[in-house]
Amino acid sequence: RMRSALIVTEVALSLMLLVGAGLLINSFWRLLRTDAGFDARGVVALDIPLSRARYTTPEQRSAAFEQLIGRMKTLPGVRDVSVVSNVPLTDLDIELSFQIEGRTPYKPGEEATADYTVAGGDYFRTMNIGLQRGRVFTNQDTANSPHVLVVSDAFVKRYFPNEDPIGRRIVFDGNDKTAREIVGIVADVKRNGLDNDVEPEVYASHVQRPERRLNLVIRTEARDASQLSQAARAEVRAFDQNQIIWRVRTLEELLGTSVAPRRFNMLLLGIFAGVALVLAAIGL
Repeated sequence: RMRSALIVTEVALSLMLLVGAGLLINSFWRLLRTDAGFDARGVVALDIPLSRARYTTPEQRSAAFEQLIGRMKTLPGVRDVSVVSNVPLTDLDIELSFQIEGRTPYKPGEEATADYTVAGGDYFRTMNIGLQRGRVFTNQDTANSPHVLVVSDAFVKRYFPNEDPIGRRIVFDGNDKTAREIVGIVADVKRNGLDNDVEPEVYASHVQRPERRLNLVIRTEARDASQLSQAARAEVRAFDQNQIIWRVRTLEELLGTSVAPRRFNMLLLGIFAGVALVLAAIGL
């Protein structure tokens, strides 16, 4: 009886572990097929913080990144180049609260919020983020022109569910009370991981809102984007030999890192299920 009970227990446990491993594999496969909102293939990102001492004005910072973009476009195999403050899947989000012109101001503690990202005009094309309505940033969006914003589809669904947001203006809470006009709507991006819900997001032009630290995002025709890393580093050194590059990463690496915990759990449970199956077979 004890031997029979042991065999039944081994078979039952191995069956449970195999079913659990199968469900995890199926869940992981579906996760990998989730639309991230951008195309990670062939994209490398260089995290570049400009020197505070050398680039003291917004105009200098904007001009520096424009020069870097121009240099990167001359590299062999480069298709598109742009800049962005927060690369997707890096957990470096900036969330700002804002008011919508023409509406009753939000009460304290109930403010409207959205992720805030500074990007270049070609960022959406570089990342293959789809434009749904309106337009993205152009050369006409200069530091002296009216400030504009591009918003995500999740932003529209939350704050303009029954109206067209194009042409509406919002004002961020804080000292800067500049009203910014919404000129375009783009697809949602899974910024915090493939298994997390998308949040409302607004994009500001890096020419109109120059940042000291931005990421150069480069799309290459090469199958392995990491092959471009050395050439991109050399161009940065040629631009300024004292310029620091904090990190160089491909978006496929970031995508792999974001699903690594799920992959580890799947492999671990799969190993346990295999061991249980072997023990059950020995018992039989």
